[in-house]
Amino acid sequence: MRRVSRVYAATRHGGWWSPQAGPSDRKALLYVAAMALKALNDTVEVDCRRLADGTGMTPSTASRALRRLVKDQRLTLARPGEGTRAHSYQLVCPQQWPVTQVRRIITQGGTQAVPALGATTREELLERVMARLDHSADDVWASTRHSRGLGRHIELTAAALIDQEEAVTIEDIVTYTGQSKERVLIHLRILAIHGVVEAADPCTPRPYDKAALASHLGTSGVRRRRLRHYEAERGAWAAWCEELAYLRAPGVLARSGTRYPRTHGRPDHRRARRLARRTSVAVSMGESI
Repeated sequence: MRRVSRVYAATRHGGWWSPQAGPSDRKALLYVAAMALKALNDTVEVDCRRLADGTGMTPSTASRALRRLVKDQRLTLARPGEGTRAHSYQLVCPQQWPVTQVRRIITQGGTQAVPALGATTREELLERVMARLDHSADDVWASTRHSRGLGRHIELTAAALIDQEEAVTIEDIVTYTGQSKERVLIHLRILAIHGVVEAADPCTPRPYDKAALASHLGTSGVRRRRLRHYEAERGAWAAWCEELAYLRAPGVLARSGTRYPRTHGRPDHRRARRLARRTSVAVSMGESI
């Protein structure tokens, strides 16, 4: 738990993170930390689609974030994925992170202020981490081809308010996000226009209707639609792995399931995803009856 506590503390200090990719990297690392805390093990298997759903990213963004975290030695690739098994990653304690340079700040592992949080239980720490992840996954911040939420950088500014125990000053937000004071003030004005914060110094969050704001921004239901798509992709991939196992097996073995969809003799992955989506919908409807 102490390692997760230190990782969580590091995600709350902008000095460790690059301005552009930092918001995604923080959320990805925090998701892995949450899984480790739940499993009571610092090495966990991470599915990019579940990571994407749990943090409000797309799978491609989540995959790039994990690769950067491994490259920056903040995660270790413990076991490569194979078949339906995802990659396994091990958390690296922030005290062992190497030298990292970001805008205006040069940080050396072990010297940056990343103390573990004060005395707290595993349940309390997990609750705090999950609250941070739930905030980031909300439709309010999502961006798609046809609609645009407030985005990951403004989400990070808003998170500085809900991720603290006391009143938050402008300088506190600058420290938390690693962004310039000018950029933070722009974000706060946008958040104030949408009724998310009280733009003052110190700043305070305001209660707001997340569903109504997402509807206003045109992002309502984005997470739900993405999740259905991810489930279809997982189902299609599992079916393809089963097909490969059958094709590679001795010819005397009988097929245990249906044949993978093909068009003109070639595997039709798009059709496989459609079938997996229909199966998922049918199962969910059956469970709701």
